[in-house]
Amino acid sequence: MNRLVRFYALDRTRSADPDEVSRFLSNASVKANVSHPYILAVYEAGEGSGIYFYTCEYLPCSSLRQLAESGRPISQRAAVQGLKAVCEVLAYYSRENVVHELLSANAVLFTANQQPRLANTAAHSITVSYETADEMRAVGRMFLEALDPASPAPVAGLPELLTALQSPENPYPTWELAAQAVAAILPKAAPVDAHKLDAQERAAIKVIDEAKKRQKRSVILSTIISLTLVLGALVLVYWLVWGKRTYVKDFSEMVRIPAGQFIYQDNVTETLPEFWIDTHEVTIGQYAQFLDWVKQNPNRVAELQHPGAPKGKDHIPKDWADQKEINMPGYYTRAIKWGKYDGSPLDLNSPVFGVDFYDAYAYAKWKGRRLPTEKEWEKAARGVSGNLYPWGNEEDKKAANSGADFDPSPEKGGEIDGWEKWNPVDAKGKDKSPFGVVGMAGNVAEWTSSKAPSASEKLSGVNVPVIRGGHWQNPDIKLTRRATALLDTQNDYRVGFRTASDKKPEEPAK
Repeated sequence: MNRLVRFYALDRTRSADPDEVSRFLSNASVKANVSHPYILAVYEAGEGSGIYFYTCEYLPCSSLRQLAESGRPISQRAAVQGLKAVCEVLAYYSRENVVHELLSANAVLFTANQQPRLANTAAHSITVSYETADEMRAVGRMFLEALDPASPAPVAGLPELLTALQSPENPYPTWELAAQAVAAILPKAAPVDAHKLDAQERAAIKVIDEAKKRQKRSVILSTIISLTLVLGALVLVYWLVWGKRTYVKDFSEMVRIPAGQFIYQDNVTETLPEFWIDTHEVTIGQYAQFLDWVKQNPNRVAELQHPGAPKGKDHIPKDWADQKEINMPGYYTRAIKWGKYDGSPLDLNSPVFGVDFYDAYAYAKWKGRRLPTEKEWEKAARGVSGNLYPWGNEEDKKAANSGADFDPSPEKGGEIDGWEKWNPVDAKGKDKSPFGVVGMAGNVAEWTSSKAPSASEKLSGVNVPVIRGGHWQNPDIKLTRRATALLDTQNDYRVGFRTASDKKPEEPAK
């Protein structure tokens, strides 16, 4: 993309510790899901050559602490703008229930022209607990310490407001109220500034008029050239817009799993009643139909929400939508128009990904179904005799879309099973269980409704949803594999889902 980023990497001495890796990537995931104009955006996270990393927006700037320590205090006008940014960001964190580290003077940043920005302090879990009042005191103190005592343009009420934030009798119990108090003392634009803007506007209009005159002189020549290329252009547009378009296949079929005993995990005999499960993983095209319904029925979305879902959950997968502010098509658009995403083939019949547990739950409920338990998932995948793989007990690296041939380079990978990342859900014929359920060994791992204690020491004692099945990045595709690494609010490019039902579906089952 030819842009500078800040690059954060996990210390190599910690990279061998799964808990440290999980903590690092979990923090990056939380940060990436934060979106606010004052907060430096996190772009991506991943692993390459054994280095776990994430990147975020880069701006040349100095923190409040750096300014204070270098003897460069800020003006009161810059301070009130910075305080406005801080209050709005912390109010946003409060509204969205975003866990974040205590704001410090290192996290409040100013560009060369004294425009405020904030470092991304969102976190999966915080290292030190604190109250809102503690953070208000810290904010009041850091701005007072950074103020220029000889500021040529004092802002009436600013010192008093900063002092109030540090007081035990602080009249602003929430960041929303503090933001309102800051708005009340913001300086109004001076008339001289308005004249400057007016002069700049007139100069800009003059430049535009001159450009229009030059453009008019060249319009005839441009038209002639354009007409000679119109046929080729139409062909190109057709290919770009429609040439790679795929259409949603009918994957509504479900498989009946009969009641009875089966082998679970390490040769444990379990019994389950009859149930039905999707033959294939839920696809991008199917999930798009769900989002269309959500858009058309905003007043009914609450009917689908899990009781523990965050308030206002929108169910749009990570990187699904077009990022119009930076002109970056999301993966749904790319699947439709170009059949490719992140250097790998992708179409509407590939599995949906980037969904968290609450997204999968809402989709299943919309379909009149539910997520399978992990025992149901395992019985549907292994059959009653406990196969290690859908096709039996012998490993076959070509049979499922796994990480046996994954390579981070977009030009490599897929030499063994034919797919670098995602494949259409009906593409791997041998990845089919004894009951006829497809894609349980590879492609994407899948959310279940079961919960278990997290394997991460950082989340010790916390129950998280169990994820079952292999995926395109992991060479281990044994059907006994379990993962408890993601919170129900987290998502992953390697995780999708399928639905289950206690009763026979309306569509014909096998």
